[in-house]
Amino acid sequence: MIPGGRGRSTSPLALLVVKAAVLASLAYLSCAFGGTGGADDGTRGAIEVTVRYDFSRGTYAEGALAEIVVVRAGKTVFSKRTARAPTEGQLAPSRYRLNAALRPCDGNCDRGLDPPVDDCSLAVVIPTDGVLRVRALMSPGRRCRLAVSEKAPAGRVLGRSPD
Repeated sequence: MIPGGRGRSTSPLALLVVKAAVLASLAYLSCAFGGTGGADDGTRGAIEVTVRYDFSRGTYAEGALAEIVVVRAGKTVFSKRTARAPTEGQLAPSRYRLNAALRPCDGNCDRGLDPPVDDCSLAVVIPTDGVLRVRALMSPGRRCRLAVSEKAPAGRVLGRSPD
């Protein structure tokens, strides 16, 4: 079973803790990679990825976590594994590649994860002073799907990998 699976709700405090950890990680990565995000004038945009699961064709026996990776110029600028919570963070306005995949649990999710499967990717532009909202649909045994939310106030889709 995927942690936080159907029928379980995530408390607002848990979501706040996850968001704070993601933002702290992004601040560290921004310094570690020397601001590889794009513009150097201090402007920031944001990305928010909401993960949903389709279990209509089954699940992985020991469960799985979704892995969200944001890449720019061949370098990973953000990486997060999550069961259900929205993944968000600030990035400099620029072009990025958003990659998503399922990581099946090896025995259980605390012991380790198998290599990524059921992957997909999407080229995106992070807007200046806006939020690019993306929905990820993870379906065990099938390629995932990424789509920019119709509620995204700014940003645009550059291209999509084949489904």
